[in-house]
Parts: sequence; C-alpha cells; structure tokens
Amino acid sequence: MMSLEKKLLYDEVFHIIRELVETGEIPPGSKISEPSLAKKLSVVRGPIRDGIAKLKTRGLVARQLNVGARVLSLTNEQLI
Repeated sequence: MMSLEKKLLYDEVFHIIRELVETGEIPPGSKISEPSLAKKLSVVRGPIRDGIAKLKTRGLVARQLNVGARVLSLTNEQLI
C-alpha cells in the first residue's frame, strides 16, 4: 500500500510537471530529463517517473524505451 506522504508527493510532482508542459516551460517536442527535474524539484526520481507515466496516460507525453519521454505537440483544444 502506498503511503499518504508518497501519494501526495507523486500528485504534487505530476501537477508541477503538467503545468511546466502546459505553460511551455517544457516545450513541445522536447525531452523530459528525469535527473534535471528531480534536481529542480528537490525530489528523488521515483515521483518524477510516476508523474511522467501519468502524463503519458493523459496524452501529454510519449515515452520510448531507451530514449525517454518527450512532450507531444498538442493544440489548445487538445490541452483542454
């Protein structure tokens, strides 16, 4: 069972990364660097991976084996 603290951190990281994508701070087509984000947010990489996985289920990023995650190019309507 996931602890409440871990779940809250995972959700917070997801929302932060989503905002970075939606505002263009992480632009469409760019690779999402887990180590850079972990350092920027002062967290370990686990919550970053979980947040990216959730973004993938929402259609905001694509993940490729041995390549990593990239932000997809979406229209404003798709973002909504």
